[in-house]
Amino acid sequence: MAKIHYKHEGCMDGEVFVGNIASGDKLDHLKEIKYRIGTVAYDIHGKKIASTLMRPLFIKKEDYEKYDAIMMIHLRNICERYRKLV
Repeated sequence: MAKIHYKHEGCMDGEVFVGNIASGDKLDHLKEIKYRIGTVAYDIHGKKIASTLMRPLFIKKEDYEKYDAIMMIHLRNICERYRKLV
């Protein structure tokens, strides 16, 4: 399992904070992951970000490796689409 670095006060037992997402983001690529969207996101300095802009994303610890694999595929797809544009 990859090392988990970040903590978030909204994280519940058995969850991992994986980062902030834009409010309204579609998470169709995470349909096989147990996740929860929190209410208060923070920037890297610990300041609150308006919930209309960003929300924290939490996943179940047992889904962390699956989440990581899905996100790597998602990132590769984005990179491939970008390469086709340039």
